[in-house]
Amino acid sequence: MRFLGLERNQLEGGVPPALGDLTELDSLYLQGNQLTGSIPTELSRLTRLLDLSLRDNRLTGEIPASLGDLGGLLQLSLQRNQLEGDLPAALGNMSALVGLYLHENDLSGSIPGSLGAWPASRN
Repeated sequence: MRFLGLERNQLEGGVPPALGDLTELDSLYLQGNQLTGSIPTELSRLTRLLDLSLRDNRLTGEIPASLGDLGGLLQLSLQRNQLEGDLPAALGNMSALVGLYLHENDLSGSIPGSLGAWPASRN
């Protein structure tokens, strides 16, 4: 397993888009820092990723629809940030997803129907 764990430090600034070049990663843990700015779309290049945790930061902006390209992702943890806007329908493309944690953000709109389809696909 290849992972990068930088959780619970005092890291500041944005999530570096260059992390998208670490295409062999299975897990990326950046939770519990002081990270700001938006989630870089370059993270969608991490197609082997099983677990992505950006929770407990100060991330803003919308959830990138490109995260839906992470079809093998098992868990996506974005809770306790300042994310806003609608949930991208493309998140429903993550067919392996078993945990989606988005609570304590400023999300709005409706829940896309595509999200309702992903648990049924594993029966």
